[in-house]
This record gives sequence, C-alpha cells and structure tokens, in this order.
Amino acid sequence: MRLSSVWIFIAITCISPSYCKCGISISKGVEIQVSQERLRKGDAYNITCSIVDLEEVQRNCKSHKIDILANNTKVATKYINATTLYHQVDSAQPQHISSGYFCSCNGAGLVAIKFQIGVQLHIDDFDCHFLDEPGTQLVCTFSAPPQSFDVNPQTSYKLEYKRRWWNCTTTTTNSLARVQCIVPSSHFSKFESEYKLTVSMDDGLGVMNNTFTRSKTECTVLPAMEELRQLNRSSNSHCLQYRDLRKSNHDGACCEYNLKLEPNTTHKVSTDNTNLIICLSQLLPHQNYTLNVSRRLNHPKTHWSEEAVYKFSTDATIPPRPPNVWSNGYVVDSSRRELLVYWQPLNESEYNGFNFTYNVTVRDSLGNFQVGNANIHLESNTARISGMPPSTSGSDTYVITIKSQNSAGLSENSSDILISQLTNAEDRKPIDMCIETETQKLRWKEPKITDGLTSYTIYSCDTTKAVPDRCKDPLRLAATNTNSWDNYFIFHNSYKYYKWAVAGNYSGSTAAGGIVWLDDKNSCHTNAGESPFDNRNVHAIIALGVLGVTLYFLIRKFRYMSDIKVDLPPGVLVDRESNQLLLTAIDDIPLTHRQDVYSVTIKPIVIDNKSDITDKNTSTDNSANIDTSATIDNSAYIDTSATTDNSAYIDTSSTIDKNTFSIDNVNNAGYTELSPMLLTPRFSATDNKSINPRNEPAVMDYVAMDMVARRQLPEYVKPPGLYAVL
Repeated sequence: MRLSSVWIFIAITCISPSYCKCGISISKGVEIQVSQERLRKGDAYNITCSIVDLEEVQRNCKSHKIDILANNTKVATKYINATTLYHQVDSAQPQHISSGYFCSCNGAGLVAIKFQIGVQLHIDDFDCHFLDEPGTQLVCTFSAPPQSFDVNPQTSYKLEYKRRWWNCTTTTTNSLARVQCIVPSSHFSKFESEYKLTVSMDDGLGVMNNTFTRSKTECTVLPAMEELRQLNRSSNSHCLQYRDLRKSNHDGACCEYNLKLEPNTTHKVSTDNTNLIICLSQLLPHQNYTLNVSRRLNHPKTHWSEEAVYKFSTDATIPPRPPNVWSNGYVVDSSRRELLVYWQPLNESEYNGFNFTYNVTVRDSLGNFQVGNANIHLESNTARISGMPPSTSGSDTYVITIKSQNSAGLSENSSDILISQLTNAEDRKPIDMCIETETQKLRWKEPKITDGLTSYTIYSCDTTKAVPDRCKDPLRLAATNTNSWDNYFIFHNSYKYYKWAVAGNYSGSTAAGGIVWLDDKNSCHTNAGESPFDNRNVHAIIALGVLGVTLYFLIRKFRYMSDIKVDLPPGVLVDRESNQLLLTAIDDIPLTHRQDVYSVTIKPIVIDNKSDITDKNTSTDNSANIDTSATIDNSAYIDTSATTDNSAYIDTSSTIDKNTFSIDNVNNAGYTELSPMLLTPRFSATDNKSINPRNEPAVMDYVAMDMVARRQLPEYVKPPGLYAVL
C-alpha cells in the first residue's frame, strides 16, 4: 500500500509541468530525477529523491535516513512526504556534464544523476570591420561567454550573413576566449549602407542566437596615409600633404587624426580634409621631429588606420634669450685684474641653430664703450676675462654683457653684470668661510665693507664636476638668499656632495665683491681670542648658569631645614585623670612660632603619681631643645638648675636600665613638679593629619617624654597656637 502511494506521487510529478521526467535513475530501491531538461545559467530546477522499494532501502540503509549530495556536499532538502525529499535551486550555475547529484545514506551514494548546465549567449563587444580596398573581406570578432568552453569544450560558433553561415575560430589568451568570424570577399559587398549579422552558439544543449546591425561607417577602416610630403615649413611650424586614392568612397565622413610627435613638445594641429593637409605649429626651431599619424572616419567605434611615419625638421633661428646670470655671480682677482663670470646655460632645445655659443663683451660702465683688448676665454657656463686695462673713465667699474649666439645670429636681448670698483672688490667679499660639521652649517664673516649689504647668495656645484674656482658643464649653479645678519647657511648632509661658495648682495650703486669659494671644505676652528660660540650659545650658557645657582641654593636650604631641632612652644598640658597629653592653642605664642608647623613622634610613658600641673603663664621662647650629648647612668631627668633661656633638655642618648626617673622642676616650661613616671615602649601616633586649625585641644593617649620633630612648610599662620601631626 505504501509503495503504491509512492508510485502515484511519481506519476503526478512527471505529469506536472514544473517536474518533467527528464532524468531518472533507480538503484537500490531509490529513484533520483531532475525537474527540467537543457538547463542553462539562471534557470530554476529541483532534484528529487524517492523511495520506490522500501525493503531494498532497508537492506542498504540501516539508518533509513536519505540525503541529497551535490559534488559530495550535503545540500538543503525538504520532505514532500514520508518517502520523498527534494532540493530546490533558484538560479542554476554552469557545470560540466560530469557534475551532478546523489541520493545517499550516511554519505554513501545509493543513486546518482549527472547533467550539463550551459551558459547564456550574451555578446556585448561584437565588432565588425573591413579595409577600404578592393577585394576586402568582413572580419567580425567577439568574446566567448565565460565558462562556455569549460561546460563543453566542443562548443562551436557560426556567423550568418545574407543567409549563409560561416564557421568561426577561437583563440584563447590569458584564459579569455576570443572568437573571430570572416565573411570572404567573394560574398561580401562593402558598398552597403548597413550590415545585418547573426551569431549562433551550439554547446550540445541546443542553439542560441544573437543578431546585430552595423553601419558602413562603423565598419570601414581607412588605409594608411600615402605619399606624405612637405608643403611648407618655418622655424616653428610645418605643413604636410598626403594622397587618398579612395577619397570618394567616404566623402563627408573623413577624417579624424591621431598624431604622435617625437620629441613630444607642445604643439598645435590643424587639418584640411578637403585638400588632405595637416599643419603643426608652435614647434621648436632647428628641431628634428618624427611624426606617426593614423586616421579614421568620424565615428567613435571606427578602427584607426595603420600608422604612417613622417620625419621632418624646422628651420633655424636666433636663440630665444640670453643666459640667466646673478648680479654677484663672478670671482674677482683684483691683483691680477681678472674675472671669472658665471651664467646658467640654455637648454639644448633652445639652441635654435647650428654652432651655438655665447658672446661676451666688456664695457666701461661710465664711458659706455667696449674694452677691446680684454682677453676672453669661453666655456659652456663661464667666461674667464683677463688683461682688463684700467677704465678710461677712472671709475674702475665695468659691465659684462652676455648674449646667446648661433649660426642665425645673436639673441635680441642680453644679460649684464656690473663689476664695481675692481681694485677694492676684495673688501666686499665674505671672509673666513668654514664648515661646522656638527651643526651642518656653512659659516663666514661679513665683508669689511658692510654699507649697503642686504643679504647673501649661497652657491653650490657638484664636487665631481668642480675645480677650485668654477663648475664644469653641464652643472648649473644653485643660489639661495639669506638675511645679512645670518652669517651661516644650513646645508644638512649635502655638503658632502657639493662645493660651496658665498657672495654678498649690496643695494644702490654699490656692486658686490663677487663669489668666494670654500677651499677644501675647511672645518671651522676657533682663533686665539675668538669665542667659538655665537650669541645664542652664550645666552644658553648664561641660562644654564642661573639655573645651576638656583638649584644650589635650594639644595642648601633643604639641608638646613632638615637639621632644625625641636622647638616646642608652651601649651603642652597633662590631664591628671586620663594620663593624656593635651595640646592647646595659646594666644601669647610668639609670631615666629605661628609661622611653623611641626610633626612629632611620641615616646609614651605611664604616670604613677598624677601631680597637678598648672599653667603659670610664664613668658617663654616656646621651644624645648633635645640634648643628645649628655651621658646619664641608669636615670633620666630634666635639669632645671642650669641657666637656660626658655628651654628644657630631654636626654635620649643614655642607656636607661631602670624603669623610673624624676623630674625635679619645670620652671622654665611654666608647669609644677612632676613625680616619677614609668617608661613604656615607644608608640607612634597613627592619625597622620597634619593640622588642627580650629584651636581645639588635641588628645593623645600618653604623655610625651621623648620627641623628635621635623620642620615642615607652613600651611597656616592664623590662628596662633601649637599645631602637631597626630
């Protein structure tokens, strides 16, 4: 009866549209089936396991528990009834035909079903093109759907054009499959306005198709430009023209250009598609260029043509500018009347012609005429001028004029350097240059002449390309201005790799004395009578000295305070009934005691004879001195016979063998005589509060005989009285 019900259920599911009987396998009393055929990515389906022979299942599955496994992994299931369970998949994923499902008992497979899940055909990069030449063919390419060849390596693609199918080929690069389909020239016409094309895929699960439409402009690829020739040129422009034999095929749709210029300098492009002319402007003079140019029809998806290569050059012209100079960028040798003038050379791209060099002339600054007999030796960034005669005007002041020059002529502008009073130029140079390696500073002293001195310029050049008085090509001099009152420059670690120089800058008509180079990286040394410290170092030392003196006096004060002896003011009373020490506030304590605060350690005793203690209001010095120098054999007493001003001495240094002692009189303390008292072990007060500011009596358990006090900072001055740490 139970098995009949199972068969009825199976019949119902097979008739149902959503559970087609598309794959059934029966083994060991269990049946497995998939609900749908020809599955593809994204489809929904069910896997069903049903018991068809209960006795067979009981023999093969002792636990009677059936599960569904996908690739040996248990999946979620639901029961339809007591003999059937199923697994539902909402979106299928591509899989090879070797993959499938199992009905299992405790992990052991009872029955299996295997089936393929294919991919969908969605092409989004379909591209077709043909070369605009006679007898051309149509080439179409696209990417194969991901995993299409993993699901079925025998997957094939075809292209349909004008009801004819053409087989496609596949190439794989970096795991990406690219499909190419070709329509031969014998069956292709390039003069149609548009092309309708269909791609089909067959992966064993059936055929899927995608259809596309492409325009002629989108598919046309222009041939490479031919017969490029110079039309005209200048020092900063060049125009070329080319030939197009099939221009009539695409009139009105041509053309965009893609130009690659080497060297890639700034330039501007203009075109004339009617006359097939390309012009480049804003080029550099006297420059050799290589142009790679391609073109395409005016459509964003059209392919570029193959590149055409064209080489050309621009005309020469005069240099665009003179070299840059510094107003103090020179070295003066007054005794030999020689100059070494520096400048920043032009870049090679600025030469603008053949035979590039620099033109240097020397003029008398006041007479404004050229000094003709000066000997000038040129290098790439310097000019050494020797044999300078005294100036005709008597000012001994010169102007050095520098221009750039090539085969086309001199630059229009010039750079001038004023050399003022050549004979005393040494007095306007920084002196005593040296390097402080510890502080990484370049130091110097101000020139002898400081009137008009505004700042300094620091120069450097590579040590591998430097000689004692100049830097060789192609190095440039670097300049950094600093204030006139800062006679140093922080160079960090760069001093190891550069040679250094300094020049002063002057305002008004006074010219600088020129550059002074540091010789051999001199380290700074202290001369006799010269302080090795600058003002800031002196200030720092003075501050440290003041701090040290302050600390010294603070330490002395602390030590002095730590040696203060006990100075107890009057106000200590003994309660005869409770044998307790009473500390009370007394209004007549001297002012000096009102500014002190004391803490005490108390050595207690027990009183045998409780004598009356009366306050005689004796004016005292409010102190008791502890004397540790006396030697007392087997007794301790307070000697009141000695002449002592307002003090009683308590000797704690002796060895006390007996338990009793007497106090004869305490006149100076203002109290009556005390009878013998019994010594008890030392006891320290436990309450460590330091102040009793309300003038209330402070009670301790025992009478104090032996007190050791330390002085503390005053926390209260008022009210008067004795304050103690309890």
